[in-house]
Amino acid sequence: MNHNIDTHLLQETIDDLKNNPKSCTTYAGASSMDGTFAIPESNPGEQLRKFIQYVYDNDLIDQNYAENYKKIENKEIDEFTYEEVITGLTRIFRTDRFVSGELYSCVKNGSMLKLVERLYNLVK
Repeated sequence: MNHNIDTHLLQETIDDLKNNPKSCTTYAGASSMDGTFAIPESNPGEQLRKFIQYVYDNDLIDQNYAENYKKIENKEIDEFTYEEVITGLTRIFRTDRFVSGELYSCVKNGSMLKLVERLYNLVK
């Protein structure tokens, strides 16, 4: 797996997640006249979008994330190995495709920041 990660990008992403309340927002959900409801979707800000694109462009994706995540789901993020951080990030990004608002939720609950910080600490 590629350990040559842009630490400057990681630091910018960490700073953004810590200091920018709009680092990830949601597209507002709405109900219609017929009673249907659109669930809010994650809307990553510019820096987070840049980080996510970097992860995909540099093949920092765990192709077996669903299986691998089961092995670490009860482990503390600050104990994750490099590969486990990649698994955690992949789970968030892929789950957000099927569970509206997952990325937003992980930004708001701090797990996204913890993963990026752990990755930074492992590669610096």
